[in-house]
Amino acid sequence: TVNLDTSTSILVNTIYFPGHSVLSNNNKVDINYNDSGLISFQLPKGRHEVIIKYSRTLVHLASEITSLVALFATSVFFIYYFTNYRKNEK
Repeated sequence: TVNLDTSTSILVNTIYFPGHSVLSNNNKVDINYNDSGLISFQLPKGRHEVIIKYSRTLVHLASEITSLVALFATSVFFIYYFTNYRKNEK
């Protein structure tokens, strides 16, 4: 929570990435970022409860699903391979 006497630009020491959002009193605030990529936003005079959150993007979700499928497929392959390898060893 912040209490501002004047309209203020807030700079957050977090690099912007798609999926970041800023809420002030449960209202979405426009995000800007500087040359270094740090998140900044404007707040008018008054009391604000600010929430900065990162939500999963569609690309992020697709990457997680791809990783889980690859992990599952690799596990199945190794189980199948070692099961058959031991049978052929005897």
